[in-house]
Amino acid sequence: MKKTAIYSSLLLSTVILASVGGTKALAAPQGEMSTDTHIEFSGHTPNPNPEGDLNLIWVPTTFEFGNHDVADNATASTSYEMQNPLPKYTVVEDKRTDAHGQWTVKAASSELKSGSNSLAGAQINITNTAVKQYTPTDNTVVPESTGAIVDAPGSWSNVTVSSNIQLAAGGAAQEVMTATGSAVENGKYAAEFGNVTLQVPQSQAKEGNYTGTVTWTLEDTL
Repeated sequence: MKKTAIYSSLLLSTVILASVGGTKALAAPQGEMSTDTHIEFSGHTPNPNPEGDLNLIWVPTTFEFGNHDVADNATASTSYEMQNPLPKYTVVEDKRTDAHGQWTVKAASSELKSGSNSLAGAQINITNTAVKQYTPTDNTVVPESTGAIVDAPGSWSNVTVSSNIQLAAGGAAQEVMTATGSAVENGKYAAEFGNVTLQVPQSQAKEGNYTGTVTWTLEDTL
């Protein structure tokens, strides 16, 4: 309703001004340009097809690094902070109760490209990491829900999250979270990412909207 009231008020003002001022010369457009607008609401993406007793069940939907001036990168390597809310989580569910081997979550970043241009040498850096527990029995509850993520129990000492994850754009996959030894029954392990930045080498930024993908892979050692 508020939006309708604003539009109605503007239309009314236009009519009054035209009638009071008499005949007005029509404005001829002398040029036109455009400015992009953008807003994104993102949190975490669920696994659409979980199978068996060991699965990735949540990963971050987007790493958004914002909008910046090209000149920022002209004279020095530049670090860009992630703009969407932190922390973010990658969550693994392991329901196995029998003896089994190690599992590992790895991540790899594609190149960040805008048309034919790419950010050569760019790297995503993930720090301030921790092992947490995802508590809902219903796996459709998003990790950012109140109480969904809590401190991991002390018995999870066999689960580790890498403290400094460096994902080179277009580079090899890197270890994110690893579990060794026996499973915790219905364990839901969350790798917490408290700080995410994008490092771009000097003079690599050219005007454009650069996009890429981080691929998360769960590997099970039989």
